[in-house]
Amino acid sequence: MNKTDILIIRACKSGSVEFRLKRLYEHTYYGEYNAAHMARILVKIVETHELKSLDKILFEYLHPDKLWMFGASREDSFDEVVCKACISIIRLSPVSCLEGFIIPRKFR
Repeated sequence: MNKTDILIIRACKSGSVEFRLKRLYEHTYYGEYNAAHMARILVKIVETHELKSLDKILFEYLHPDKLWMFGASREDSFDEVVCKACISIIRLSPVSCLEGFIIPRKFR
């Protein structure tokens, strides 16, 4: 796991998720936040650490009737819905499932 993935996971587990992810994205990748690119990054993290299978994400998390479970709505774009679903998956997964994750110093 690289340092950027660790920072993204920490941002997903924080209190101000969207602000930290946008700031991290703008600082690390490009100048302007792109939800489609962030969705790909988050899906890669979920797949790499086998937190959920892709079919489970598609049929359970992205079902239009279940969007409320992770704070999405029908008005959100598909990329935003995928981001919110992956953030929810990463946020609720135990740290022990994330191989190579470095726990912040203040929690050690």
